[in-house]
Amino acid sequence: MKLITCKLCGKLFSSPGANTCPKCMNDLDEYFQQIRTYLRDKPKMLLNAEELSEEVGIDIRYVQALIHMGYLERLGVAEPENEATKKMDLARQLQASLSKSAGTTGDSRPAKKEEKDSKSSLNAMYAQEKHGTKRGGK
Repeated sequence: MKLITCKLCGKLFSSPGANTCPKCMNDLDEYFQQIRTYLRDKPKMLLNAEELSEEVGIDIRYVQALIHMGYLERLGVAEPENEATKKMDLARQLQASLSKSAGTTGDSRPAKKEEKDSKSSLNAMYAQEKHGTKRGGK
């Protein structure tokens, strides 16, 4: 094991590869629970790392470490899409998926004859490989 300096508290410790000492990891677990509770109670509040640190009363290094480790997500700079747009996109994707599986195009027209023929020939080939042909089996 290597001797490593903890990236949060600066103390030396031995570890097979972690950059955070066991004490700071325990602190991070505790801080994560506090932050999660805070964010659960105020779900619509958008905060950056510094504001969250001040609101919860935790050193910003720990908040940044939780973000870096993937415990907390960063939101993009762009405005979030509104709910109606998300629902419409999801509905279009579902319709396209259902149409594809039912053998129709997106506007409820039957699929082309060539597409149906190729699907049936693929099914026939699969069945012949699995069960043999009428002429003599496998």
